[in-house]
Amino acid sequence: MWVSLLALAAIAWGGWRWYRQATAVSSGQATYLTATVRKGPIEVNVQGTGTVKAAARKELRPGVSGKVIRIGAEKGDKVVSGQLLVELENENLKLQLEKARLDLQEMRRDFEDLVGKRGSLVIRAPFRGRVVTLSATEGQRVAENAVVATLVDDTRLEIQARFTPSQLKDISVGQTAEVFLPDYLSSLSGKVTKVNPLGEPGEGGTVLCPVTIEVQNPGGLAEGTPTEVRVQGPEGPILAAQTSALSTPRPREVRVLAGGEIVRVAVKEGDRVEEGQVLVTLADDDLEEQINSQRIRVQQAELEVASLEEQLASTKVVSPFDGTVVDVSVAEGDEVGANTTVAVVASHDRLEVVVPVDELDISKVKIGQEAVIVTEALPGKSFRATVTEVAEEGYSQGGVGVFDVTLDLLDRGELKAGMTVEAKLRIASKQDALLVPIEAVQQRGEEYYVWLMGGAHAQAGSSTGDSRDSSHRSVRSADRKNTGLPPEARQVRVQVGLVNATTAEITEGVNEGDQVLIVYTASEQTQPRYGPAPGGPIPGGGQFFLGSRARRES
Repeated sequence: MWVSLLALAAIAWGGWRWYRQATAVSSGQATYLTATVRKGPIEVNVQGTGTVKAAARKELRPGVSGKVIRIGAEKGDKVVSGQLLVELENENLKLQLEKARLDLQEMRRDFEDLVGKRGSLVIRAPFRGRVVTLSATEGQRVAENAVVATLVDDTRLEIQARFTPSQLKDISVGQTAEVFLPDYLSSLSGKVTKVNPLGEPGEGGTVLCPVTIEVQNPGGLAEGTPTEVRVQGPEGPILAAQTSALSTPRPREVRVLAGGEIVRVAVKEGDRVEEGQVLVTLADDDLEEQINSQRIRVQQAELEVASLEEQLASTKVVSPFDGTVVDVSVAEGDEVGANTTVAVVASHDRLEVVVPVDELDISKVKIGQEAVIVTEALPGKSFRATVTEVAEEGYSQGGVGVFDVTLDLLDRGELKAGMTVEAKLRIASKQDALLVPIEAVQQRGEEYYVWLMGGAHAQAGSSTGDSRDSSHRSVRSADRKNTGLPPEARQVRVQVGLVNATTAEITEGVNEGDQVLIVYTASEQTQPRYGPAPGGPIPGGGQFFLGSRARRES
């Protein structure tokens, strides 16, 4: 918990009374004060100065240069996330984007063509039928459009029937037809598959028009079987003037769409095949390389388009969050360079303070710790805050390493962005500690000592009641003579706990009610030294315990 101003005032008052009650004595070479070891609370706080600012504040910059064509908000306006603030125009960027999109379309089309060619490396039967010829062998290289086989669909039979031009008016593709087989005295159902409107000369100078009729071969029918054909017209059967015998359709060539090496031939001449059945398989390493290269070109073109689209989108500067427009620094018609600040938006719903903390104290500051904020602008008032961020990297300030600590204001009250404030963070405290003035503690190496007045109470032992080596509670007589301190003064080794700017906690070595000495030299007799002299020697060969060099509050 953070120290309230009332608590700070109480501690300061207690410290003043403590020093007032101390007795100043001048004895020869040194002047000293006596102070009573007492029990009481001690707090150690880190303090820093910072400026209140909006927790969310953003300087907005377009990603490209351009001419301002629209201002969507003015300074002081309330805006919502995504609201347009400033819009630029960049005609050159628009042209680049259009060209990049066209290039991408062409590259995708080329890629799809190559992928289609790869699919055509597997040659399949286009219909159900029989392999008439096969001109492919494994290991053979063939060029694009080369013929590898011919197929015939002998499951179907065709008849060429001829009709007069007047009959042809009532005949069209798809009409049904009856094909009579005189040799078998039976009929088959057929369908008109082709109508040729161009007449051909017939017998006796007549003009006849060919019509192709297709029937399914039920099996057992052979080419050359005579036929008679009637087409079912709108007004009844139309008898053909001439008919041809049954014939099989012409064989169809099967070609490759992409060249390559034949790696597998799956059929033989004379085999019957189904539609879609694999006939020949090819491989083409060059084609695979072309496909991979084209895929990369397409990806690069997509990235180029995306980059240009992002740049064009950045010509519209929008608010990143709900807030207030702090500044608009351009006007319509202005030419603006890329990454130039055109507007500033801040959200004052949340305020924060960033304070520098000494490198010796930063390890004690943790996320979530609370702080007290005060400012001269609002005397007598304090505000709660909490640590939200501790910098991982510090910097030098006045020759001392410091780290920025961010505090989020929990209650902003009358605080406004821009105010200078003091932040105080309690890093340690104890309610019932044995306390002495900080000036009473001396340091020699890694050990700490106090001068303790003799007497029955002083000889009773430590606060823990242990029996220790007498050297812990006595001083060499030569040292005492040189100091000018009273004969009953003893130098005692102590264990030090919490320390702030005025007070030190003693965890071992003294008892409540003991009298400790605060010594200053004869040259300082006109002004007692209540602050430590860094590195300065004092009688007894020790020096003041300095604690942290960071600013602290007791």
